[in-house]
Amino acid sequence: GTAPSQTAAFLAALAVAGWAFIGFDACSTIAEETHNPKRMVPRAIFLSLSMVGGVVLFNSAALTLSFNRDTLVNTSAASDPVTPVITSSFGAWAETPFLAIVMVAFLACGASMVQYTSRIVYSMAREGNMPTMFSRVTTSKIPRNAVICVVLLAGLGLLFGLNDGAVATVIAFGTGGLYAMFAMTTGVGLYTRLTGRWNPALGELKLGIWGLVINVAAFLWSLFEFVNISWPRAYAVSPDAPWWQLWAVPLVLGSILGVTTLYVLIGKIRRD
Repeated sequence: GTAPSQTAAFLAALAVAGWAFIGFDACSTIAEETHNPKRMVPRAIFLSLSMVGGVVLFNSAALTLSFNRDTLVNTSAASDPVTPVITSSFGAWAETPFLAIVMVAFLACGASMVQYTSRIVYSMAREGNMPTMFSRVTTSKIPRNAVICVVLLAGLGLLFGLNDGAVATVIAFGTGGLYAMFAMTTGVGLYTRLTGRWNPALGELKLGIWGLVINVAAFLWSLFEFVNISWPRAYAVSPDAPWWQLWAVPLVLGSILGVTTLYVLIGKIRRD
């Protein structure tokens, strides 16, 4: 569909930017397997974000320059505005190779998500915050149960993903969840800084006062993008989509945050 106003279109564009500038977080999940992680993980995150950002900006500029006004008007409301640009520029033969590249990119992203999500599940189970069955590893040191759990949960997305009209909902699910995690992580960091519990000696990346500034900016941006991505947009789904598909992201992510908050509060009460 088409955004009802320029402001709505701008916010939707920021949501798309939120979908694009991710992936750097995967670097932090393998810190335990990294030599000198205090030094190397921050570098890996910065390098990953810089490279992803550069590729996204280059692709966005190339795609924008490839459009003429008539093509932009005709394809802006289509579910796939990119493929027509590829075929009009290179010919019909380019459609299949282009879709193959897209498929490889999706598989790579999916493999990365499974890898680091299962690593998080394994770590939480090892620390006693999830069932211990997820902390078991095979003889080759693979957390098989955690991987199977993540793959099965991710497979539930196929219930919506096989429907073209639900693609935006599926993407918003994954990205909104990531920004919820970013907001919680930067929020905890900001809380420790403001309460005097932050110990810069524990890390090798010293930013001084800029650390607090960046922390505040990161928290506010993550919170904004979480709300922006989760915001129900009627023009982003099929016109005949059921109401729950439109509100699925805020309802599910809100429920997860609510349960997480309740879990933390109950744990705090028990400790007290």
